[in-house]
Amino acid sequence: MTNKRRGLIGGTGSNSNSASGLVSNDDYLRLSFNQKQLENFGVVSKELGSSKTYTRGICISSDGRKFYAVHSSGAYFAEYTLSTPFDITSGTYVRDFNLTSFESQAYGVAISPDGRYFYVCGTARDNPIMFTASTPYDISTLTYGNNIRLFDNIFNIAGAGLEAFEFGDNGNKLYIIGSTYDNIRQFSLSTPYDVGTQSYDGEYSFGATITIPVGISWKPDGTRVFIMNQNNDSIYEYSCSNAWDVTTGTVSLVQSETFTDDNSPIGITFKPDGTKMYISGDSSNEINEYDLGTAWDISTKSFVQVKSSVSAAPGSISFSPDGRKMILVNRGSAGGIDQYELSTAWDISTAGSPTYTYDPNDTPKSVSTNNKGYISSLECAVFGDDGMSISLMDTYDATTDKIVTYPLVSAYDISTILNGTLVSSDDGATNPADIKFNTDGTKCYVSDYIDRIVYQYSLTVPWILGEGNKTYDGSLNLTADVASNALYGIDFSPTGETLFVSDRLDDQILSYTVSTPFDLTSTVTLDGSIYVTGNYDTTISGIQVSPTGHKLYFMGNTGNKIFSADLIF
Repeated sequence: MTNKRRGLIGGTGSNSNSASGLVSNDDYLRLSFNQKQLENFGVVSKELGSSKTYTRGICISSDGRKFYAVHSSGAYFAEYTLSTPFDITSGTYVRDFNLTSFESQAYGVAISPDGRYFYVCGTARDNPIMFTASTPYDISTLTYGNNIRLFDNIFNIAGAGLEAFEFGDNGNKLYIIGSTYDNIRQFSLSTPYDVGTQSYDGEYSFGATITIPVGISWKPDGTRVFIMNQNNDSIYEYSCSNAWDVTTGTVSLVQSETFTDDNSPIGITFKPDGTKMYISGDSSNEINEYDLGTAWDISTKSFVQVKSSVSAAPGSISFSPDGRKMILVNRGSAGGIDQYELSTAWDISTAGSPTYTYDPNDTPKSVSTNNKGYISSLECAVFGDDGMSISLMDTYDATTDKIVTYPLVSAYDISTILNGTLVSSDDGATNPADIKFNTDGTKCYVSDYIDRIVYQYSLTVPWILGEGNKTYDGSLNLTADVASNALYGIDFSPTGETLFVSDRLDDQILSYTVSTPFDLTSTVTLDGSIYVTGNYDTTISGIQVSPTGHKLYFMGNTGNKIFSADLIF
């Protein structure tokens, strides 16, 4: 077969320059020279309704029976059912999902082929985020992130002034201490380490003994609990007649020890066999290491060494079971978590500088948005027992207070955190307008409408967004082809050999050949463009190719309509 070309949009009219798959050179739409409006190319439209204003993004389900539009005004998803698959004219409005607590200026939207995961990006949060649908394709069942667990509104139970928390009894118990109420509050978890399944058991009051409890650590058998009292720089050891329970049986003070190495001790933890103890201090910003002559007997302590200048406001400290990883919380609204690698287990002198720092407040995230998936003021962080999750306490105010648990890809490694967001570095869009994936979910693409750049990432776990789940591959700069502040929609052909982008200012869709399918770091060549004006929308934004490759959908916010055109390869 010779002189055959791949068409873009199939026509229906006699003067449509129709392209229908592999055709002769005289029978295809010459995009590279096309200066026409989009006419007679099988275009149909669907009115989204007068209440659906500022439509930005669109995605359609893999079976063509659902489509979703995202609206920046009010920031919400709108779900539609299609009685005829892929035919938008058969669409019926079903419901909305309010996005304002996550992203108040939503622009782009995507969905995984199985309908389990939804994605949104916008300019308020400046960071693509994901949701999980407990019922596939049903946006009324969306929850933030993937397998993220939440203990919300902890002030209502545990009170303000929260300082630290700890798990116990193989994750079946949760304990919270705070400086306001001078007690330890105990919760039972119906699912181990799932903070969202908590029920309040009760509390144990320290009375006048401890007035500012800031640190907590349990002996592995649950018969001893150690509390750091910042008021007199002392550790208090309590025995529990009923293991892991401070609400029943007898809780007795055994002994206390004063520490003078840092006059503002905060965090406390032990080596699992009780022969070493570590204390973080807020006065000198350091970690102190002690040997215990008798395991778990703090009166037998002897100072070993200090690690200085660890962070501005050190908090809770913990280790992996093998003593090779150490994490230290830096508290506050500018806080984060430093992860250290120890060349000699349990020897803090071999920790060196942090090998990774996780900043839950890192720009371009916005404090004002996503109160449930965003940490406003970090206070404490604790691993799950198998190290495959980490729980963070947020004590910013009564609106955002919570404990939120994020999964990890690798045990005890916070650099692999799956926190439901894509980026927290310079390797990302600061004005994201659309998000798309390749067919198997191992690559993710985000367009920046101001910079006119498409960023590409590889995902370790397919379809899951997490700062620790992505590798930045590179980017495609389209400033030579797209008008200023105008790069909005992006999508690929099913084979990944063609990239489509929308130019919102010039009202055109551009087509590119990608030399290595789905890889924008390979050679990408402009084929041409087709204008989308006239009877369509003069502010085109979102676009999507149907999963079957036979339709191109596009939309804009002027007429609040969605359009589809025949797309044949």
